[in-house]
Amino acid sequence: MTSVLPSASASREDFVICSICLFCFQVCMLCSVGYHLFSCHRSEKTCRRWMALDYAGISIGILGCYVSGVFYAFYCNNYWRQVYLITVLAMILAVFFAQIHPNYLTQQWQRLRSIIFCSVSGYGVIPTLHWVWLNGGVSAPIVQDFAPRVVVMYVIALLAFLFYISKVPERYFPGVNAKSLSEVSTV
Repeated sequence: MTSVLPSASASREDFVICSICLFCFQVCMLCSVGYHLFSCHRSEKTCRRWMALDYAGISIGILGCYVSGVFYAFYCNNYWRQVYLITVLAMILAVFFAQIHPNYLTQQWQRLRSIIFCSVSGYGVIPTLHWVWLNGGVSAPIVQDFAPRVVVMYVIALLAFLFYISKVPERYFPGVNAKSLSEVSTV
């Protein structure tokens, strides 16, 4: 970041937005690493706490995507930038409040968890379509440059969600990671 942004004559605001985005992604990855590393703990309570932290990390990662995307898409339109950033922040806070609920990690809430994350992620289509409209439609050069990248991002997110709901590879190799970790720790 220190070599790319200065060469682009980036402002302090650009550094802050990029830092927020990268920080959110790092928190997401650290929460995921913590869950996958400690989910083989003997205590189910500890495992559930790490799972909750993993879900919170996913929410923070989604927030990082929105902050940078909305900030730069609506850079010249301060009103819509604030509307979308506040809306996304409110949605992420609602997700955090749902995650506090004692039944959030239960099997009965699995469908609701999926709906919540799909709704928060899917909401990004609204500011994206609004951005396309504000920039003159699909034929505008800036839209033709960035729209395919947004589509690729959503395709990757869809693939990740399909892995999540299908429980691949855990479905086909149950306990393999836990066994390999426990063998390493006994050496």
